[in-house]
This record gives sequence, C-alpha cells and structure tokens, in this order.
Amino acid sequence: MARVGAEHGWETAERRAGRLILTGLALPPRIEGVRVHADRSGKLEVWLEEPDEYQIFVSAPWDEERPDESAAEVRAVLTGPAARWPARWHSIKACREGPPPYAGPSWQPMKF
Repeated sequence: MARVGAEHGWETAERRAGRLILTGLALPPRIEGVRVHADRSGKLEVWLEEPDEYQIFVSAPWDEERPDESAAEVRAVLTGPAARWPARWHSIKACREGPPPYAGPSWQPMKF
C-alpha cells in the first residue's frame, strides 16, 4: 500500500501542483488548505479557509509544463506573511463585511 501511495505518475499537472502546494504547507493558525485549481488564464488558484469564518483565494502564475516549479513559487508566497498574499476573500458569515484581521492592503473582497 505504501508503494501505491508513493506513485504519482497518474497525476495531471494541475493535481501534481496542488499536491505539492498543499502537502505539509505551514499556514497561519486556523487557516487550512482546501484545493488548488488551474484556470484558463494561466493562473493557479489556491482555495484556503478559516473554517466557519472566511474563504480565501490566492492566485499565482501557472505553467502547466512546469508544475513543480509553479508549485514551489506558490508555496514561497504562501509561506510568507498572509498580509502580503495576492488574495481575494469572502466572509462565510453574512453579517460580517470586513476582511480577516490578518489581511493585507492588497486583499480584495470577492465580487458575486
């Protein structure tokens, strides 16, 4: 079973990048990695959550031909201070209008 868990040859570039980004990622307290998605505009979007509080989406450049390098670049951003992340946020609680306390000036609210 351990050999099967270590085999990743079946992964798409997007799934490989997502696994490399989220596995063992040291995030600020209460923030959890949810998933990673590659969009058609050449960006990876990392979905993070502070459960029952906020959804956070961090976008970064993506090169499908170089998933390992793209993942390393995203991890470098996410291991830095949350206030410096290029993030968009959404409050899970409808009564809250402000961003998370750790948000930086570049954080933008989600537009629906």
